[in-house]
This record gives sequence, C-alpha cells and structure tokens, in this order.
Amino acid sequence: MITERDRLEEFGGDKWFAHRRPDLAAFPKNSAEVAAVMKVASDYRLPVTTRGAGYGYVGGSVPAEAESCWR
Repeated sequence: MITERDRLEEFGGDKWFAHRRPDLAAFPKNSAEVAAVMKVASDYRLPVTTRGAGYGYVGGSVPAEAESCWR
C-alpha cells in the first residue's frame, strides 16, 4: 500500500486533463485480497476508484473524491 503524497500523485489521473490525488493506493494480488480491500472500503464507506495502466483518455481512473473520507 502507498500512502506517501508524492508517490500518490502518479495514481491520480490518466491522459485526460483531470487529476486528483488518491488518499492511498492498494495493490491486491488476487481475488481474496481484492475482496478484503473492498470489505474495508465498504465498512468505512470509503470511495474506491479502480485503475488499470492509467493510459485512458476519459478520466475513468481519476478519483471522484479525494481526501473526503478523512474529514
């Protein structure tokens, strides 16, 4: 998991103009880990943005809400 602000910048956008730094980045390696991440996100009502390679042009990998869950 990545929580350092500088490192998170690279996960906040794609080739589109929009960019929002995520609060953290998780890298699950299998379906059980994906399920565990999603369970925590659901339990704490945290927004989740999935990301592939980040080469899209429509903003699909840009987090809709950044840092909102910590307020």
